Amino acid sequence: MKTINILFIGDYYTSCNNLPFMVSQLALSASEPNEAFAQAITREEATLEWHCTRKKALKMIGEKRWDFAVLQEQSIRSIEDKTKMYEHAEILDSEIKKSGAETILYIPWVKQDTRGTQEKLTQIYIDLGKKIGARVAPVGTAWANALKTSPELILYGEDKSHPMPTGTYLAACVFYSIFFGYSPVGLTGNIYVNVDINLNLPGDKANLLQSIAWQTVQKFNK
Repeated sequence: MKTINILFIGDYYTSCNNLPFMVSQLALSASEPNEAFAQAITREEATLEWHCTRKKALKMIGEKRWDFAVLQEQSIRSIEDKTKMYEHAEILDSEIKKSGAETILYIPWVKQDTRGTQEKLTQIYIDLGKKIGARVAPVGTAWANALKTSPELILYGEDKSHPMPTGTYLAACVFYSIFFGYSPVGLTGNIYVNVDINLNLPGDKANLLQSIAWQTVQKFNK
């Protein structure tokens, strides 16, 4: 059994539907179970600058032996002020590297009514990854690929921004692929998070999302 420790730093796109927990449940469902112990420090609309200023994230990075630390910038901030994003991502990345962990950049999806800006947002993260030597988790691209393949998928919530559990599940499949280096195809599509979030995906839909996640990751991190 492989065991990894993960720290997620971001906003509600990370905490909504308990993404870290979904990743851990996917890992446990493998034919040869793995363990992913994940903690998250998040706040609604939090930027990486907010995390640096508040310093809790910086403290948590040094408190434990992490294998991965995931950075997710507030999506509007990424496009409107990438200079600030890069500045504070570099501060966090420096502390992550000092701790011996690997930085993973979480590319989120864009709002439903601005889906044409996904490529721009994605490129901002790709460029940052090259700048600091970090891999990217192309969640937003996986969303775009899934909706192109099956437009009937409901990934967005009613506000056209935050994810439905199915959208978070797709994100979790991307992260499983990144963390463990294996395809998520065949993992569980049934995850009980709490009384309000009980995901029960039919086998064909789970397989579709798993396949899209794996193919997207393979393309981005050759």
